Amino acid sequence: MEVFVDFGLFELLAITGLAALGRATYKRPVTRWFLVVISVAAPAAILFLATTELVRWLAAVAVACSLISTAMIVDVVLRRSSRGAAAARDPRVDPSMGSESPRAPSTDDSATRTA
Repeated sequence: MEVFVDFGLFELLAITGLAALGRATYKRPVTRWFLVVISVAAPAAILFLATTELVRWLAAVAVACSLISTAMIVDVVLRRSSRGAAAARDPRVDPSMGSESPRAPSTDDSATRTA
């Protein structure tokens, strides 16, 4: 067996490709919500259509995992949309950073006050 030393280059390229694919997939709201609904509906359908107890338990585990994943995706989506709304209200908020940009003027005037 020959060892091929690539120092993780192919794994890094694969992860980069998957990240780009995920970003492109979840960029559109219709696609995003369709995939979220399908990821919960498919295991739920298996749960109701299961005929044996073992399949029901496996489907219940799949539903629980999909609900956790869906909750995380919805949380990220809602945070992204609230950041966009914050940027629309306040020009100092950088939506890509999620907080005030470093070049934003400070609203704290304690440095200008004299005692």
